[in-house]
Amino acid sequence: MSDIQNQVSHSAATEPTAMAQAGNTVPTATEHVGTDGPLGYPALKPEAALAADSPSESITTEPVEARHGKDAGAATSEPIHSGALGYKAPGLMKSFKFSKRYFWLGDEPVKEQHLSYYLRGEKPEVAHPIVAWASQTGKGLLYFAKHADGKNNPTSVINLSEVSGIVKEGEGHFSFKLHGHKHTFQAGSATDRDGWVAAIEKAAQEAKASREHILSSTGYKDSISHL
Repeated sequence: MSDIQNQVSHSAATEPTAMAQAGNTVPTATEHVGTDGPLGYPALKPEAALAADSPSESITTEPVEARHGKDAGAATSEPIHSGALGYKAPGLMKSFKFSKRYFWLGDEPVKEQHLSYYLRGEKPEVAHPIVAWASQTGKGLLYFAKHADGKNNPTSVINLSEVSGIVKEGEGHFSFKLHGHKHTFQAGSATDRDGWVAAIEKAAQEAKASREHILSSTGYKDSISHL
């Protein structure tokens, strides 16, 4: 009986020593050491602490709405080259209210016979240079008529190489000046207005760049001499 008691006492005495030896083990560099682990063992760090110890790629915290707002702001309206607009011509009587007209930006040359209405209604010193320009190219010219079916015989033409101060006004308006006189336009929406402004600005820029070349061309000189 005493032998059994001695064995039990010896086992109980050696067990804490083994645990102490295990507790004195030096952790490696990859182990996470704490002070409150059970039975003296190293405590595992919480998951958040482990993430903080290890380098990671930065994560953007910018709200989704903000990112979408940036993308939306970068978008631009598609240019509009033809359509109906409200129009206020220069002059006291014409500037009280908008009159609906159909406008389009030119591209191809237009023969003199298709500008007969314009020639009859405009002063020669204004109309002849524009008709001669149109005989060479329609680019840089803003045509308009009362209705869309009048595209073959426009009632008026503006040479965009001579305009200045193209500006947006209000919700759907824009204007420019021609020889110091203000021409104002009314689109159906701000988006449509922006599309018209984009197209007219580009056409005006190209017309100004090619103006000298057109005016000095033989075709332009021949055309204006026969008017």
